[in-house]
Amino acid sequence: MRQFLTAVAIAVIGTTTLWYATDGIRAVTTEGARRVQIADSPPAVSSARLLDNTGETINLVAPAGGVALVEFIYTTCPTVCVSAGILFSQLRDRLTEEGLDSRARLFSVSFDPERDGPQALAAYADIHGIDGRIWKVGVLRNADLPRILSEFGITVIDDNFGGYEHNAAVHVVDSNRRLIGIHDIDEIPGVIAAVRGLK
Repeated sequence: MRQFLTAVAIAVIGTTTLWYATDGIRAVTTEGARRVQIADSPPAVSSARLLDNTGETINLVAPAGGVALVEFIYTTCPTVCVSAGILFSQLRDRLTEEGLDSRARLFSVSFDPERDGPQALAAYADIHGIDGRIWKVGVLRNADLPRILSEFGITVIDDNFGGYEHNAAVHVVDSNRRLIGIHDIDEIPGVIAAVRGLK
């Protein structure tokens, strides 16, 4: 009987610990926990100015009453950024097809100001069909880089081969500059639902 009660006590303690550690079984990874926290209490993100593919300065802002959909990239990335660009083009097309393009702006934001000047950004824009209307591409200035990456929760690690390891997602920012959601880059229906569900 004592062994049974000990096993029950261990199971209760383990379940309780798991419940608190995973926010009620809503998150089982650090990234999952970050997304739950943001959904529960959207943090503010500060304004950012980007140098775009035409050499102009643009603001990373949502349209009035709409959202900015933000992904972080670097143009020489041979893997996840290529996939993200393809998926962002599909997202742009879906938003347009469903008449939601006036409620969203897409931003591909480079965190590599040393290499991603207007020429590199223009090549990236050409590859992905970025026309500057609903979807813009730009690079953060060095002065803004640490602050913006921190506010969006982006981790960038030099891979020692001329590239970076970084987390990839679609960040949903409302017109009050609150980060209200984070979706996987291939979760297009979820992003569409977030845009459609705006009040």
